[in-house]
Amino acid sequence: MTGETPCAGRHKSPPALSTTTSACASFLTIGHTYSDEKPQKVDETYHTRHCTICDKDIPEQHNFDNGDCECGAEKPVQKTFFKKVTSTSSIKEGIYLIVNEEAQKMWDSAAENVNDKSAAIDVVIENDQVEWSEELEKHAFLIKVKTGGYSIQSKSKLTYIGASSKNSSCSSTSDDFTNSIEIDSSKNAIISLTISGTTYKLQYNS
Repeated sequence: MTGETPCAGRHKSPPALSTTTSACASFLTIGHTYSDEKPQKVDETYHTRHCTICDKDIPEQHNFDNGDCECGAEKPVQKTFFKKVTSTSSIKEGIYLIVNEEAQKMWDSAAENVNDKSAAIDVVIENDQVEWSEELEKHAFLIKVKTGGYSIQSKSKLTYIGASSKNSSCSSTSDDFTNSIEIDSSKNAIISLTISGTTYKLQYNS
């Protein structure tokens, strides 16, 4: 009889399963618990609230989303400025000041006599800007773009700045004069008017 020969080789056992365990660390942050007291203003940026857990005054920035901050700090008023025109491309129809920067004066378009030196109002010119105010705007000029140049109109008197002849001084009349405006190398405006073929420059002597 012949029979099967037992396998003399060694069977490999399946590998043992290995497991790894990673520790997960968690933590909680406990926030401040504030008292019902009104926050106390510190300065224009911050106020403090008192925390009942740590017994400390905690700084916070003011919140002006709904107007004045609950601590009493008033919502800042956003300022508006007249800005110096340094390019004719930026001249659009709108309200403008004509100023003497060195003298810190603006031409008063509402004055009874626009040729008089008294037709001037003190202004503060800083960083090529003058802070806007409703009162100041009453004495400004309305400049409109028109064919061939610009008209310069008193904001309050609704008359135009110009001259009808070479022998007349600058006046405020109902005539819609056509002025030219150029910006020189020093970034100053040169306002001129052509009468009978001759160009005359507007000179503001405050």
